Amino acid sequence: MISGLYQGQDGDSRLALRVDVDGARPMGRVSGDLFTVAGATTSYVGSFVVSAPDVREGRIQGRGEFTFATPVPDVRVDLDGQAGTAAVAGRTYEVSFVSPYFRSVLLEQDSVVGAVPFVSYRTGSLPGPTGSPARELSVVSAYAEAGIELTLAEPGVIPVEGSGADLAWDDAELHHAMTRHFSAFEDAVAWRVWLLVASKHVGGYRGIMFDYNDAHQRQGSAVFYDAIKGDTPQAQRAQLRTYVHELGHAFNLLHSWQKNLATPPQPLGPDGGFGDLSWMNYVQNYRPGGEQGYWSAFPFQFTDAELVHLRHGFYRDVAMGANAFGTGAADVAPFEQPVEDHSGLRLELRAKDAYELGEPVVVELKLSYAGEPRTTHGHLHPDTEFTQVSITQPSGRTVLYRPMMRHCVDTSPEIRLDEGNPAMYRSAYIGHGRDGHYFQLPGEYQVRAQYIAADGSRIVSPACPVRVRFPVTHDDHQVAELMLGEDQG
Repeated sequence: MISGLYQGQDGDSRLALRVDVDGARPMGRVSGDLFTVAGATTSYVGSFVVSAPDVREGRIQGRGEFTFATPVPDVRVDLDGQAGTAAVAGRTYEVSFVSPYFRSVLLEQDSVVGAVPFVSYRTGSLPGPTGSPARELSVVSAYAEAGIELTLAEPGVIPVEGSGADLAWDDAELHHAMTRHFSAFEDAVAWRVWLLVASKHVGGYRGIMFDYNDAHQRQGSAVFYDAIKGDTPQAQRAQLRTYVHELGHAFNLLHSWQKNLATPPQPLGPDGGFGDLSWMNYVQNYRPGGEQGYWSAFPFQFTDAELVHLRHGFYRDVAMGANAFGTGAADVAPFEQPVEDHSGLRLELRAKDAYELGEPVVVELKLSYAGEPRTTHGHLHPDTEFTQVSITQPSGRTVLYRPMMRHCVDTSPEIRLDEGNPAMYRSAYIGHGRDGHYFQLPGEYQVRAQYIAADGSRIVSPACPVRVRFPVTHDDHQVAELMLGEDQG
């Protein structure tokens, strides 16, 4: 076997090379990260991936996709045993084998007083898919099977007082706890992540990747003991999934049905992503069969597309503290109405006729049934993972509204829409989010929403025009300037 991580240097240039052509679930790729070494400092230069290399007798070659322009896009690796040469971007590196893992990440798992951390689950304890071997699976070994090494820092126990008088954690309290108790914390890009086993969240969630809002995101996740505790095989199995799932967000993995919202967009799996047998899917939303269907078929692993991201995603797209969750710019195509829609659901957006410049833009979402009564979930607010809002600005650019906080709503209570309850409504402030202000220029905006129903249907609203008036007087300008700052947003 030759797959694994290699390192090499050519003068002031250092290469981390990942060869993935044999061994467990090979993805048939070669990728790498390039760094410049100057004195006692090392700086990131760029990344590349060869998605379909030609492999024969120790030689691997193909056309690379680079994060930077290079006149020599062809990559060639010649290996003899665990050493060889790699020709990348016009330079040749003497490389040697470093690890069977493609990436190594420091994991510090702390817990709040009274919360008992999960250890491991025997996958054969409950019925599962045929062909999936029974094994003792921990969070570390689950990522090891994906080719990612989690090295464990010394765990710590932190006081519950950090959650305030209500003893329930909110996102700000979690972030503050991370800055105080994560021994390796820095506002910088690095392969390190913090996982807190906390008591409970103010929203009642099972887990969350809470580090969404600053310049160095994806460094911290939390799971909530009160919501997932238990010693039964079912509880242990669910705990394993929650731990792995939330850490997956720290690696910049989106939920299975949201991968088309990444930058660049990724293809969705079967049933609009709900058919993915992945750590990153929601158990209760799996198609077909819901929770029972999921566990009877889930082999306790990531999908192939997720393995490609974990092993070969560009450095800044994966490393904690680098690109924001979802990656890169927020440009998207406006949501389009389905070619066919037999969902029996209708989504509408409503807004005021016009807003003054700087006035908070609030819209109302309405979900109703058309024809026969329908049962779906109640996650209609765009701060959840099931409703998205796109905003086409006066320039023609379309951006996705990205809330300051987005939670893993790991339970989906059913809502029945019928004659007695014909519609449900949510009011949402969409004027400001993780990308700043969305309505900071006068003009005509077009706003659309997409709701992902319980059966996976994607219900798209008609476009809702939002008009922002031009300021008329000097006082109007002053008010707008006062209202459009980041703190105000």
